[in-house]
Amino acid sequence: MIRYLILCIVCTVSTLTAGFEGAGASLPELFFNQIFNEYQKQEGTTINYSAIGSGRGMTLLKNNKVDFAATDISPSESLGPALLKIPAVVSGIAISYNLPEISSNIRLDGPVIAQIFAQKITRWNDSKLIKLNPKINLPNKPIKIIYRGSDSGTTYHLTSFLSRSTPKWKSNTGAVSKFVTIKGIRVESNSEMSDTIKQTSYSIGYLDWQTAIKHKLKIASIKNKENIFQLPSFNTINQASKFAEKANNTFITTFVRGKSSYPITSLTWLVINEKKDQKNDSIKKLIWWITHEGQLYAEENQFPPLSTTMMAEATNRLHSNQ
Repeated sequence: MIRYLILCIVCTVSTLTAGFEGAGASLPELFFNQIFNEYQKQEGTTINYSAIGSGRGMTLLKNNKVDFAATDISPSESLGPALLKIPAVVSGIAISYNLPEISSNIRLDGPVIAQIFAQKITRWNDSKLIKLNPKINLPNKPIKIIYRGSDSGTTYHLTSFLSRSTPKWKSNTGAVSKFVTIKGIRVESNSEMSDTIKQTSYSIGYLDWQTAIKHKLKIASIKNKENIFQLPSFNTINQASKFAEKANNTFITTFVRGKSSYPITSLTWLVINEKKDQKNDSIKKLIWWITHEGQLYAEENQFPPLSTTMMAEATNRLHSNQ
């Protein structure tokens, strides 16, 4: 009887501790933290996720160091054919800044943001910024750019927006996951971006809007494809996801149609190796839960659920790989 109880205890501990290792995008970290905890409560499976950036997460997956990766970078452009890629999380990227003298939201558009990050606009009182913000007394101060140093899905979606809204950026730089020649303050995650903006007067940077709101950063209103300025919010990001354009095995979520659409909306993909084994089946069960039941928990952290089209794509990809 004692031997039987010991065996049962060992089995229970094993069930609770056997789990998965994941790594990648820092943009959906708040969402992942919540749903992985919820999945552990429901299924007894532990999930350790490291928000180290899309590029580094994919490197770990390709080297078989983790069970799954999360990436904000378009799969058709960055991932190999032996990987299963599932749309999982919708979010938005805020352009945040630190202007001590100004309490209101400034307005920005694609061409002006492009010139700031191309370092053609270098002072806050540049005439192009004044034209967008005629009622705001912008300071005569140098702009301090804060940027992600490693390969980053957040950088990718920002530059995707710039490519779609600004032809000159598209021809000169394009949609990239890493800035190469930029001069500024380098950071490695959304949380570090938030801290650095908060500590650096007259700075500008970009990060997930949930973290920007949580840390009470100032957020710019961005001109969308319908020439309407929109702030990132649950509703404006949700609207953009519904107008996402499906092309080349991916979804385009930046600078899409819709009067209420926020123009720098992002989509995070979960990626696993296409193996046929018991562990991979368990990982697919986790991803199915994330893309279906798990979406019910998205709204609690201001993440809109996957659009109907995105959820159908997730369902089809998971079914076709069984």
